[in-house]
Amino acid sequence: MPDMLEVGLFACVGANAVLGYSLACTLARRGAPYVPTASAKLHALYAARHGLLAQSSRLLKQQPHQALHLVDLGSGDGALVRAATRRAGFGRATGYEALVEELVEADLSDADVVLVYGVPPMMAPLAAKLVRDLRPDALVVSNNYALPVVGGACSALVLERVVHVDTPVWAPDSSGPLLVYRKVSPRMSQPKMQPKMQP
Repeated sequence: MPDMLEVGLFACVGANAVLGYSLACTLARRGAPYVPTASAKLHALYAARHGLLAQSSRLLKQQPHQALHLVDLGSGDGALVRAATRRAGFGRATGYEALVEELVEADLSDADVVLVYGVPPMMAPLAAKLVRDLRPDALVVSNNYALPVVGGACSALVLERVVHVDTPVWAPDSSGPLLVYRKVSPRMSQPKMQPKMQP
């Protein structure tokens, strides 16, 4: 039977391997690093009464959650995907890792809500994919980073709400905004100023 030192050493080596691979992908501009979502942000998304994506949320226009499909781009450990079905009652939830090749192939054609946790170099290609692939009225929630305007002054992604979430100082997922966008048909979109991001 292994002793606690061996178990701890094995866990440390495994965690460093995952983080090392994540960092290598980020430096090679092939994806985003793995950062677990802070519990405060999970709460801000799925809290029963006040969560952005709670069943009582007006953002989802009173659609029954059992009929909705949530897609998480940059799903990491899958915490947001699991919480979508368990805590918020979404009928389906799909997660894709934040690697460029996976994101390009991600099927968003029937997504009602898309969660994004990327890094700044990924946001422009992600915004173009979201504009191209999402159906009208779909929601996009971006963690910490604004989506750039795609296609000039008028965008098919309109910023609807920004909610700042404070997280503990030791949390890898730093305090910052959750930015909520809605996909609209291009003829309905109005020019919007992108929010200034605080460091």
